[in-house]
Amino acid sequence: MTNITYDNLTATVIAATGTDTEPRTRELVTSLITHMHEFIKETRLTLPEFIAACRFLVRAGQISDDNRDEFILMANILGLEVLIDIIGHDGNPQTTVLGPMYRKNAPTFANGDSIVMAMPEDGELTLLEGTVYDGDGQPLAGAAIEVWEPSTNGLYENQDAAQPDMNLRGRFETDENGHYAVRCLRPTNYPIPDDGPGGDLLRMLGRHPMRTAHIHFIIAAHGHEPIIAQLYDSSDEYIDKDAIFAVKDTLVVNFEPASAGLDVDFVVRYDWSLRPNAAARAA
Repeated sequence: MTNITYDNLTATVIAATGTDTEPRTRELVTSLITHMHEFIKETRLTLPEFIAACRFLVRAGQISDDNRDEFILMANILGLEVLIDIIGHDGNPQTTVLGPMYRKNAPTFANGDSIVMAMPEDGELTLLEGTVYDGDGQPLAGAAIEVWEPSTNGLYENQDAAQPDMNLRGRFETDENGHYAVRCLRPTNYPIPDDGPGGDLLRMLGRHPMRTAHIHFIIAAHGHEPIIAQLYDSSDEYIDKDAIFAVKDTLVVNFEPASAGLDVDFVVRYDWSLRPNAAARAA
């Protein structure tokens, strides 16, 4: 029987992992155990602090549901998802976090249609258009564009019973010239949910809960790496202090007043560049 001590506990726990454990699982859990044990040793974590942390995580689980993921929210507050994105996309300047409000099966629209199913009184209609290119700078026809955003009250439709289902969400496809066009709302900054553990974490750290005004995108095409991104309003007061650190200079856009005769208030142009995926590069 092993005599468990301060010095051998970490190695003993790691050695208890079964021999048939999947290699990547073994790598992840071994590193997690090592770093967590080192954290406890470095900080001299007390039992009351440990119990409080466990209860904090339990609360995060209890408040989470299909419309709210408190664990992703807290990961964003701590910059974890941004770091994963930077590493996973090899520093691609056009990617950022997905966020917790994405929904599958958004309705499909024709190029140029509006995703605004219920126009708020203070809404400012925006034409957002551009071109999707491949890695060689050639326009990509048939690329899928998915867009979603909150309304002017700062709520996504799945948070707000007053909005129609799937309001401000839509799927589009680029035309033969790689062009896409979406009519949407000029985005609004808003606080991330702060009535749960995520908000408690922000207050413990003396931080605000505000997200920079943004519009979400997923751009995908066969043979290419998809882009998950957000476009940010350059004039927003939180452009340099986003609560989840997701703003990149390359994703900041100007909302230009629309020319006379257009049926929108603002126009934004932004082009995307998709990299070939591993299979395409190997071909």
